[in-house]
Amino acid sequence: MRRFLRKIRNHSDGNTYNGFEYKPNQIVRYLQAGYTYTILLDNGGVVYYEPQDLGTFNKWLRSHRIPNLLRVG
Repeated sequence: MRRFLRKIRNHSDGNTYNGFEYKPNQIVRYLQAGYTYTILLDNGGVVYYEPQDLGTFNKWLRSHRIPNLLRVG
């Protein structure tokens, strides 16, 4: 598994979360541990992201129906 940390540009176009460069259709699923989200991308990559506001980022993920790894059947 590829692990990398990335500085994130600050932008928003309606599909992206402010400060997170990936669009919902690029995200396969995610796992949250503490303040860190581990996110599996459709290209097989894994990114680690620490949003400034956990609640709004989690709401954004849910609003785009991105599955939480712990809740996938």
